[in-house]
Amino acid sequence: MAPSVYHCVHFSAPASAFSSLLSCRIGPKVQCKNHISCGFFVTFSPSFVVESFRPQSTDTSNLLGSILSYVDGDCKQAEKNRFGHQNSTKNNESLVRRIQHETRSRRITDRDSTPVVRALTWALRGVKDEETVGVIVGNLEFQMSIFTSVIQKLGMEKKPQAAVALLRWLQRREGGDGTIDRPNVFTYNSLLGVLKANHCYEMATMILEEMRENGISSDIVTCNTVISMYEQQGRPDEALKVYEDLRTTGMVPDLFTYRTMIQALARSGKCERVLELYRDLVHQERSGSENGRPKLKREKEQRQELAVFVVQLCYRRIWSWLSSDTSTIKELGQLFAGMRQAEIRLDEKMCRNLIRACGQRVIDYYPAKWLYFNMREQGFYLNVSLCNHIIRLLGKAKRWWAALGVYEHMMSVGPPPEETTHRLLLSHFQILLNSAGKRGIWKWALQLLDKMQEKGIKPDSFAWNAALIACGRAHKPAAAIEVFQRMTAAGQQPGVLSYGALLSALEKGNLTSQAEQVWKHMLKVGTKPNEYAYTTMITVRGKSGNYSEAADLFYDMQRNGMEPTVVTHNAMITACARASDGQGAVKWLQQMEASSVEPDSITYSQVIGALASEGNWLLATSYYIKMRNLGLPISCSVYDVVLKVSEANNAPIDHELLGPRPLDIKVRHRDRKPAAGEIDVTMVNIDAVVSTTF
Repeated sequence: MAPSVYHCVHFSAPASAFSSLLSCRIGPKVQCKNHISCGFFVTFSPSFVVESFRPQSTDTSNLLGSILSYVDGDCKQAEKNRFGHQNSTKNNESLVRRIQHETRSRRITDRDSTPVVRALTWALRGVKDEETVGVIVGNLEFQMSIFTSVIQKLGMEKKPQAAVALLRWLQRREGGDGTIDRPNVFTYNSLLGVLKANHCYEMATMILEEMRENGISSDIVTCNTVISMYEQQGRPDEALKVYEDLRTTGMVPDLFTYRTMIQALARSGKCERVLELYRDLVHQERSGSENGRPKLKREKEQRQELAVFVVQLCYRRIWSWLSSDTSTIKELGQLFAGMRQAEIRLDEKMCRNLIRACGQRVIDYYPAKWLYFNMREQGFYLNVSLCNHIIRLLGKAKRWWAALGVYEHMMSVGPPPEETTHRLLLSHFQILLNSAGKRGIWKWALQLLDKMQEKGIKPDSFAWNAALIACGRAHKPAAAIEVFQRMTAAGQQPGVLSYGALLSALEKGNLTSQAEQVWKHMLKVGTKPNEYAYTTMITVRGKSGNYSEAADLFYDMQRNGMEPTVVTHNAMITACARASDGQGAVKWLQQMEASSVEPDSITYSQVIGALASEGNWLLATSYYIKMRNLGLPISCSVYDVVLKVSEANNAPIDHELLGPRPLDIKVRHRDRKPAAGEIDVTMVNIDAVVSTTF
């Protein structure tokens, strides 16, 4: 046999090869006989030259030629065993012959190291332990980068046991010159990638512990591999802890880190945490904190794929919120806030689909409103139908001012409103005016009318009447007259409700003569009074002391087929009380009971007041006791009236029957005097107002 010096071959990298390139790519799903694996692998490929100890030459081809000229054996046998048994029967000589064969078969595109890596992979794919590795490699000495590439190749061939055996041998071997070249972080990262791809998680944990014991610091590739393993096992919390640890140690996450973490968190339903990570990625890209890292293949494409994935995740999350019965505005608001911070924007089709899906619940107005403004910001086209749908949703949720904002956008930037839009806005204004009328917010009612006319929406009779009612409830007859004037000036003919509202405002302002003028004009133009108008005028005439005329209206009301209500009877009884006609009040009370109209607290209070006014303490006390027995609310003033009339007539007072004095109910008295700058209604020619146009 030739001298052993020919068997000692040292493979080393030149100075130009010391800068290595890491490349990451996603491997396809590989199916083998016994198991299936899906994952990615890391490839570290430094170039190298071959160096022999005998001829100190830098010519790679001459060095390989010297090896091949020494090797004994037939190349045909190597070709025959190329895909032979993968077991540990190979030895050092078979490895050298394999190097010879791979070198002869070398492709033009292969690197200098490729034949040796292929030969070592072929020789080691069947090993089970580190001793077998030592037998096969023998005294041949290779650089650590060669063994790193071999570990990666063994992983590609689904041989994790052989890869682990090679690492164990590398940890214990010694160089020919006494030096020791131990596995580095790249070697460990390659093995971790092999174990991850083959789902050998327990072994990977042991290897990580060995790295720490051997003082080998983890880099971003190590962290990425560990995060990916946790993601494969469905353990997002552990993956998140690794991510937080690497940020704490000052490492800068790369695109693969963010992509793996986002996939792990998305699979566990933590959408808000996904948005936080994506926001960090966007901030990192803008700040340029990863400029020193080399760009990987397909990185731009993978970045776009990640953005699409996050957008789709948010889109599905909003759909889930719309279909959930337990969803709240708060959680959706947090999602929208995260999307805005991460600059996540849904496309036009997504926004349209989501807006159309809104409407099953009242709270659906919230995503519809957000999506609407999102479309406006991005300049997407909105058709009239979609805008009308949003206005309808906002109105249903009592967000009328927001609906008006959508309408104003349509007026300014399009699409132009149509008849359906105007009808929707008119219904919203009617609701607002009705609310103003019920609450007596007369200034709000006038502002709403101004807003309607400003936006080109013509108020209908309902809108005008609601404003009139608001003025009446607020005891603002001057404002009511102004609204009535505007109503007729706008071409809207007053109806019985309009006249009734105006009469009520004048009655509450104690403007009895002006109310009589409106009443006469209403009859003159042929508008038939309703129960409300009759009752208001009975109250007006009662206040002015025209008791007989008030009674005439009561009987006229009955002749016209209208049944007087408790309010109408109370108006007549109040008229009697003003005239100190106690017997008349009792008569109307008896007539009321005969008509099956149930008296209320106001009825008995006015009857007691009327009886006390004429000094009839006995009937006054009797009705007070009856009122108390019926459980009707009693004011302290009624109690005081009974005591006062009894004392005035030296009548005995039975405090046990009367009971304790009721609590004092404070009544806020409105100041009915004209405010500064307000029109004095007494100076208004009401006949001219109601005669305008009509």
